[in-house]
Amino acid sequence: MRQEIPDLLAGYLNTPQAAAALRLAPITLTRWRAQGKGPPWCRVDTRVFYREADLRDWVEEEGRRVQSEVKTASN
Repeated sequence: MRQEIPDLLAGYLNTPQAAAALRLAPITLTRWRAQGKGPPWCRVDTRVFYREADLRDWVEEEGRRVQSEVKTASN
């Protein structure tokens, strides 16, 4: 009987995939990682991954942050 191997990386995107999902260049995510900015990420050996749910949460949080900055600037 053949043993099924779970896909532990289901729901994770590599840097080019995450950049495409965010409509960014991959180098932007690479720079943000070096600067400690951008969405959360994890490393598996030498490969970098972004959890899809974390990307969604980060986009929503960035939207709230920008809206808050706009409201503060207009007061």
